[in-house]
Amino acid sequence: MTSLSNSLSARAPCVIGVGQVVSHASDPEVTEPLELWAQACSLALADTRSGRGVRTTDSLSVVRCDSWSYDKPAHRLAERLKLSPAHVAYSELGGQQPQVLLHTLCDAIVAGRMDLGVIVSGEALRTLDVMTRAGERPRWGNPAPMTAPMNLDAFFHQSELRHGMLPIMRSFALRDSARRAHLGSDGEDYAREPAPTYAGMSDVASTNPYAWHPVARSAEEIMEVSAANRMPVRPYPKLMMASPKVNQAAALVVASEARANDLGVPTERRVYLRGWSSANDYPYVAENEDLWRSRAMKDAARRALMGAGLGVDDLASFDLYSCFPSSLRFACDALGRRLDDSRGVTVTGGMPYAGAPGSGYVTMALASMTEALRGSDGASGLVSGLSAQMATHAFTVLSARPGAGDPKAFGGSPRRTDERRTPIREEGRGVALLEAYAVACDYAGDNDIAVAICRLPDESRCYAQTRDADALQFLSSAEGVGRRVELTSGEGGTNQLAL
Repeated sequence: MTSLSNSLSARAPCVIGVGQVVSHASDPEVTEPLELWAQACSLALADTRSGRGVRTTDSLSVVRCDSWSYDKPAHRLAERLKLSPAHVAYSELGGQQPQVLLHTLCDAIVAGRMDLGVIVSGEALRTLDVMTRAGERPRWGNPAPMTAPMNLDAFFHQSELRHGMLPIMRSFALRDSARRAHLGSDGEDYAREPAPTYAGMSDVASTNPYAWHPVARSAEEIMEVSAANRMPVRPYPKLMMASPKVNQAAALVVASEARANDLGVPTERRVYLRGWSSANDYPYVAENEDLWRSRAMKDAARRALMGAGLGVDDLASFDLYSCFPSSLRFACDALGRRLDDSRGVTVTGGMPYAGAPGSGYVTMALASMTEALRGSDGASGLVSGLSAQMATHAFTVLSARPGAGDPKAFGGSPRRTDERRTPIREEGRGVALLEAYAVACDYAGDNDIAVAICRLPDESRCYAQTRDADALQFLSSAEGVGRRVELTSGEGGTNQLAL
């Protein structure tokens, strides 16, 4: 590979260093988030193999940490690394936030405002879980002052919370029911469809030295419900869900082509950011007219690929956000590819097997994608991320070769989809149309509650729920989407659903 020569391409952003850390220890001294961040950053800086050494950086960005709240996260890390960045950032909550930080940095690089930045994420949620079970709390340093509880209004409508949309897997399973009904798929076949894909993901994880669960599993093992693989919400067994209780960190070093040249970074270590884009659906599920797809996901994927000058068929590798099966299915739909595409859906092993450290999984995916593309004959790959109830989406296209055009045309900024916004009613009474639902189970695996979205006669929507045993049995074994239901008033301002 030869470096670019024209003045515009000198601004092309490229990943020049990556670092990943995994620790199965639960000692709080060695797994403090700040320590894991520092380790990942040190590895990434060394990974550049710069002949002159990376001693300064324009920016240092940290993805939000759920394990511990520091007073000044990025400043504390800069002190640890002995760096003096002119710009520091700490992200909001969300699975696409590593890409938000990355895309912001890339925009700054192509605009000439920055030349080099470091992005890191990491969690010690395994350590926190072990200590919590023992009735202890970590005493990590530099805690943030006490603040008010997080306001969830940006992610959840109060009616969603009231009707039991949390835990979050219920929201994703609900979206899947709408897609299943739209396709006219048999319920049992639809439930089993992702299993081979997940088996392939576990195969990837089994060879990933940074995976939390590096174990290859068969499709049958992934589908078999047991005490170790219970069914929190139908039809998702635990082995198809993200694994968040991990101690993991990852870091990226990103530079302009010109700075990479100045640092003496070997050309074969560089992986170029060819296209990046974000887009938002409406945050509350029922507001989105088409519950069975994401218009914003398709829009962001299209613009990222267009910026890269590539099509889906040009991509060699993917890492699609894999918190639950619906996120994979919706991403494949948006890209116009099949779930069982021979190129697979992950280079890490995915969130159930590689691990899902809070908002930071995509940093690991970007690091692994960089390593997968290095040394290839110009191969390209795509990484996707999302947040909340599958509402905010980001896509990043990377390649072992730079693009042919002006890097300023490669990027894209978030924008709202122009889809019609469906009004949500707090109260629903009388006859309604069941449009989507999820049946959640208790720890014993028995049906517990169904959460639903219903269409009202005035074309608005409301949320509803039921704990009726006969209704739960029907919704678990037959297709309920499209049925007429009766809504009545329940405790706590809920809408109760009856078949």
